[in-house]
Amino acid sequence: MSKILVLGGCGAMGTEATRDLARTSDFTEIRVADIDKDKASKLCQELGGGKLSAHSVDVSDESALVSLFEDVDIVLNCTSYRFGLEITRAAITAKKPMLDLGGLYNTPKQLAMSDQAKAAGATIVLGMGATPGVTNLMGKQGVSRMETVDSIHVHFATYRRIAPSPGLVDTVLDEFSPSTVRFFFEEGKFVEVPPFYGEKQVAFNAPVGKTSTWIVPHS
Repeated sequence: MSKILVLGGCGAMGTEATRDLARTSDFTEIRVADIDKDKASKLCQELGGGKLSAHSVDVSDESALVSLFEDVDIVLNCTSYRFGLEITRAAITAKKPMLDLGGLYNTPKQLAMSDQAKAAGATIVLGMGATPGVTNLMGKQGVSRMETVDSIHVHFATYRRIAPSPGLVDTVLDEFSPSTVRFFFEEGKFVEVPPFYGEKQVAFNAPVGKTSTWIVPHS
């Protein structure tokens, strides 16, 4: 693969993804696409230009997305998960592989497109945002050191502003919305629960310290 397209490539998450690609990847061309082309251009210049180029895109326009996808080898979607379905459909139509940082309630809807993606030969990898798969591997590592395991609990806390980006504002509001489905897995079944369910005091390392946690939906 030689050309990668980074959607939302100059946003809060996309900037770091683009920076990492520019510094460590073997791609010969990195296309940074955003609705704000000037901002994308500034990021490309900051990272030294060269194989980076800025492109304007409206991700709510599926036909425009398909055209944009046709001339690249792979797509990295760093936009808000609110656009995930349109972008996934465009990747399938363009028959391009894609990594998607989004998730939440989009995930089951995207998984329902599996047959379409297979027919198009497009590999779509979901949930590539926060620690993709790391908690699974940590759980596996812990289990490998024990004779028996009754349960695994994953707790997460962050020491930062509650909303450093518009995408995170959306995520926090949706995670605690009464209309959002949240659940945990117990004895082979998903158990659905209401907002702010399962409050638990957990002692994290400094600087977080002891704080409350609740069950929230997350890909």
